[in-house]
Amino acid sequence: MKELSLNILDIVENSVNASAKNIDIVIEESAREDTLVIKINDDGRGMEESVLKSVRDPFMTTKSSKKVGLGVSLLNASAQMCDGRLDVASLPGKGTNICAVFKNSHLDRPPLGDISGTLVAVMAMHPDINISYRHKI
Repeated sequence: MKELSLNILDIVENSVNASAKNIDIVIEESAREDTLVIKINDDGRGMEESVLKSVRDPFMTTKSSKKVGLGVSLLNASAQMCDGRLDVASLPGKGTNICAVFKNSHLDRPPLGDISGTLVAVMAMHPDINISYRHKI
């Protein structure tokens, strides 16, 4: 994806599909640590251990209408390409926490993009979901 805001949109849609009612999005930029961190936490269904182990696989999806599940795998690839990482923690019945870390100054780091447009789209499509957004610099 060309912009990280599109990755955020995809992950948020995963949260909505997992019956999340509360989604917390945090973006942290640190010049001192040269990092851009994106955290998305939800209170959805969570994932079983078997699903969690294969969540980075682009050919794994829990949706019967799709044959691939590229969202998490693309975010993972973008983070790794920029000397970063993707951490995913999830507990069944408790929700999922995703944390993508990028080296901020890396030449290949995608731009954040239109985060305000992404947030407006999510809120317009899902008015019943509580969205929290924080951007720390």
